[in-house]
Amino acid sequence: MRLAAGETLGRAEAVELYESVGWSGYTADPEQLLRGIAGSHLVLTVRDETGRLSRLSLVASPHPVLIMGRSPRHAGDTPGTAGSAP
Repeated sequence: MRLAAGETLGRAEAVELYESVGWSGYTADPEQLLRGIAGSHLVLTVRDETGRLSRLSLVASPHPVLIMGRSPRHAGDTPGTAGSAP
């Protein structure tokens, strides 16, 4: 897994991540979702070994998006906690 700060997300991967956890209400307007992500003071991403986005954390977003997204495939794989739930 790779943790990065300040990464720009593509529309498709942001929508895929939010839909993978059932937050499709946020994907009804993908442009607003992307503005919320881009407008955050800090964007942290976690990608798996293939480069697929598996987690997204946003800090102080001025747009209505949730704070943490997580793909069920990676639930419990929090970096630094070796499989424990966050």
